[in-house]
Order: sequence, then structure tokens, then C-alpha cells
Amino acid sequence: MFYAHDEPTYIQSQVDNLMPHIYVQHSDGRVEHLEKDTPDQIAISCRLKACSAGEPDPSFVFHMCAGKPFKDQPELIWHVYGEKGQLEITCESAGLQMVFPVTVKKYDHATESVELIVKSSQLDDGFWADLPRRARNVGRLYEAYAFNRPYGDWDLALQRHKLLDNIQRNQVK
Repeated sequence: MFYAHDEPTYIQSQVDNLMPHIYVQHSDGRVEHLEKDTPDQIAISCRLKACSAGEPDPSFVFHMCAGKPFKDQPELIWHVYGEKGQLEITCESAGLQMVFPVTVKKYDHATESVELIVKSSQLDDGFWADLPRRARNVGRLYEAYAFNRPYGDWDLALQRHKLLDNIQRNQVK
């Protein structure tokens, strides 16, 4: 989203640790009950820069929580709402960048039709399909570097850390 619209112009967030305990199962079968102090609920509401002059700045609302997904549902369900329709992006993992199976559908308000835009098998053609899933994003990064295509670098990493600082600073208490 930020690749298309740049950084948020306004942001408000809520970050909570509502599940302060976790269970860790070790390889020997032993289960350990541990306290944690990291957030498990992150909600962000922000304004983005409009793509074209004269258009209103779009809003972006994001909520992510730890734990199991809703039964029989993917871990990530993302809706992008527009004037003429909407997109639905689903992924087996919240780690969308890790190239877990992803599906993108488009719903057209005028025709009331749903169209499958992308199914992850289309993204994993050729030698990508032979790599373990977690290696595919690293492979794509090296490919982008080799062919001088845009890729996430240290400048982008710094930008994301500033965004995280901004989320932390603008928390609703």
C-alpha cells in the first residue's frame, strides 16, 4: 500500500498486549508457559497521499492480531475498497511477503461480478515452484538486484522503522 501511496500523512494507532502468556512446545514434547510483553493486537488508521491531484486522500485501516485465525479461514484477509469495486487479498499466512499461497479477487460493483485476478500458483511458475516457500522471497530479491529492478533496501528499511516509531508515538492510550 505504501509503495503505491507513499508514507501516511496522518496516523493513529492502538497497540495492545491482550494475551500476555504464550505456550511454547519444545521438540521433546515439553510445553512451557511464558510471559510476553510484545503486542498481539495492532490497529492502525491513517490517511495516504492521493494518487492524482484533485482526488481525496484515501484512508487506510489495518488490524492484525496474534493467535489462531478464525476456523477454516486464511490468516490474512485484506479488503481494499474503491468507488467502482473492491479487492480481496487472502493468504494462508500474515507473512504475505513470504509468498505463502495468496489469492486476489476483484468485485465489480456495476456488474456485481467477482473475478479471480491472481492465484499464487501463477506467481510460482518455473524454477520458483522448486524452491521452498520461505526461499522464494529471498530469490526474488536477488533477482531484482541482478536485473536492476526496484527492491527493498536499507533506505526502505529505515523508512519502515520510522513508520513503526510513528505508530508507537501516535498510540491511543
